[in-house]
Amino acid sequence: MKIIYPVSRGESDAKEHNDCTVRALCNAANWKYAEAHALLSKHGRRFRHGAVFSVYYKAYVEAGAKLVGIYGSTVRARVAGRIANTQQQAGITLNSLMPRLRSGRYIVLITGHALAVVDGKVIDAGGVRAGSHVFALFKI
Repeated sequence: MKIIYPVSRGESDAKEHNDCTVRALCNAANWKYAEAHALLSKHGRRFRHGAVFSVYYKAYVEAGAKLVGIYGSTVRARVAGRIANTQQQAGITLNSLMPRLRSGRYIVLITGHALAVVDGKVIDAGGVRAGSHVFALFKI
């Protein structure tokens, strides 16, 4: 199993848990953790709880991120497509998507996790399976 390792951990908060959507936003947008945390909280993310697509979709759009695509035919992708009023594209893995992300700032949503990719480099708390299925991609 191939693992994609991050170049750095990026911004985080030791008091928080299940905050990958917050970390992905602050690391991709180059914000302070507290700014990203406040924005996601404003849209309904609870302290120490993960967020659902409708919550981080609104927060990411308010932060200036553009939805690049929804991928796959999973329930998660279909729900995200309905919320964003976007047609799903063919499924793609993180490993297959990475060459397209060589330039720019992105938030990549895989099943159960969000991570930042900046100029082709992953910024996250730990390694991610290369075969993870991407279901949404935002560009900052």
